Amino acid sequence: MSEVNLAILEASPDQGHEIITPAEREISSSIPDLPPLEEIASKTYQSSVVRSINALLDGDAIYEDPDSRWYPLKFEPEKSIPILEAVKASEPIVEVAKNEPISQDELQLMLFVQYEKTVASLQALGIVPAALAKLIETRLLSSKNIRTTDASTAHFSWDSYSFAAEPGADFMFGTGCVTTFEQKILDAANNTGLQLPASDVREVAVRMIVSHEYGHAVDTAVKMLVAEKKGTFASGLDDEDFDTFNRVIEPEFTESIARNEEIIAMFPDALPEASKSSNERISTGFELLALRSILEEKGVSKEDIISVVANLQQQEHVKAQEYAQLFKRIKEKGYPLSDFRSGLGALRGYLEAVRPDLKQFVLYHLGGRSIGYSYPISQQQLEGYIDTFYHKDQVEQKLTEQKGGEE
Repeated sequence: MSEVNLAILEASPDQGHEIITPAEREISSSIPDLPPLEEIASKTYQSSVVRSINALLDGDAIYEDPDSRWYPLKFEPEKSIPILEAVKASEPIVEVAKNEPISQDELQLMLFVQYEKTVASLQALGIVPAALAKLIETRLLSSKNIRTTDASTAHFSWDSYSFAAEPGADFMFGTGCVTTFEQKILDAANNTGLQLPASDVREVAVRMIVSHEYGHAVDTAVKMLVAEKKGTFASGLDDEDFDTFNRVIEPEFTESIARNEEIIAMFPDALPEASKSSNERISTGFELLALRSILEEKGVSKEDIISVVANLQQQEHVKAQEYAQLFKRIKEKGYPLSDFRSGLGALRGYLEAVRPDLKQFVLYHLGGRSIGYSYPISQQQLEGYIDTFYHKDQVEQKLTEQKGGEE
């Protein structure tokens, strides 16, 4: 869903230095065998992204360019486009949510309400301290910066790895993203026998999206504080090094606070690739907290809430297994994951300009980050994350700096 720091990630190549080497541990033996190649572009997989990348792997669009520093592996657009068109043509037709598509005006009104409720709820639960919420509002993300588009995604993006004098982060929500979430919620409700009015489905969808993106804001603020404390970005680093910024919470996060054996098994070199999952694991944890909170507000029973959340997570686990299978195939082809990801990013950039209808089938952050959506951290782990890295004195000092600057 989310496209964190989209401008930076799409404008620059993958700057990670990791190379996927022959694994000492194989990916989980529970992953089923691959289907016949002729089925790759059919409806074998739940995820259209997985189907499209499998189809690209089996085509002749990939070639090596050893002279390229940033893109040693490339996807020839003229050969990639027909492959992606075939995947698009094979997309299953699903029953869509009964709601009329939300307008930008309606979404804008809902966003302000749900943003306030999200922040208040997270403080009431004791997840986000009041001082941290204030620091985010005054020096990172203001509720005034919320905007809507007709895009199919939502994103939180920012342009610095330290707190600015004024909140300049961008909070963008696409109407198409609301439709996607409405469908996901409706499917989970139907699968568990829960009846939700269309208006409630929409409100739940918007709250979940807002909470996910606000989770990125909290995560970014925490990492800024940690980076400042560690002096990580004091000198000599490229400000577009997103991976380095993401790893300021390592190894505590991946190895202790929210260790996940399935993710580590997918990436035997647990760091740095597994650590790329942290931001989406954290934000999806916020998202599921919001789902539980708003369903409680709607009077849904505890048993039904547990069933809906479990159903959503089950679907995500299926997707995660598909990704694990895909990573195995990429490695078997002899492609370093970082090179493969960079090549996909370049192809997506090309499609953005030439065939925007196909860009959804190409994932620019394939790897640890893409798997993070499927492994949200629990409320207890979120509390552990904040407790580990949040230092009240540091936050209050930054709020004092802000107040002094205003005077």
